[in-house]
Amino acid sequence: MDSVLKDASMRTSWGSRATAFVVATSLSITPGCSFFRPSTQPVTIMATDPNAEIYVAGQPVGRGTTTVYLPRDQNQTVMARTNDNRAGTATIKSRLGSAGIFDIVAGAFLLVPFFGLLSPGSRALSTSSVVVQVPPAAPAEHGRVASHS
Repeated sequence: MDSVLKDASMRTSWGSRATAFVVATSLSITPGCSFFRPSTQPVTIMATDPNAEIYVAGQPVGRGTTTVYLPRDQNQTVMARTNDNRAGTATIKSRLGSAGIFDIVAGAFLLVPFFGLLSPGSRALSTSSVVVQVPPAAPAEHGRVASHS
């Protein structure tokens, strides 16, 4: 009797086992693929004037061309300014990235990946490189003395 009870209560169908395996594997792999992505993204910034100082969010980050790591989940304003105060700006937008889209799709089947949308890894910046246009310098006036003949 004991062996009959043991056999009947411990039996599970292959379908149940397969479902449990798929769910367990999915939960271990996809609980927000976004959680496993870094919160920053490298962006190369190049000013059209190689002597221009580059600023991100008001902070100097380099001169001419530089690569910086910016938060994925924030819009960024980039400025390049020369010593004679010629300046140009560019905006880098934050948007839902491919990992965030994956979280939405996977979350429709398993609710856990929806939590990945709360992490910065679900976002991506609109570009990985930006060129900041700095206006050209005004032509220099030559000091000429008018002659009176």
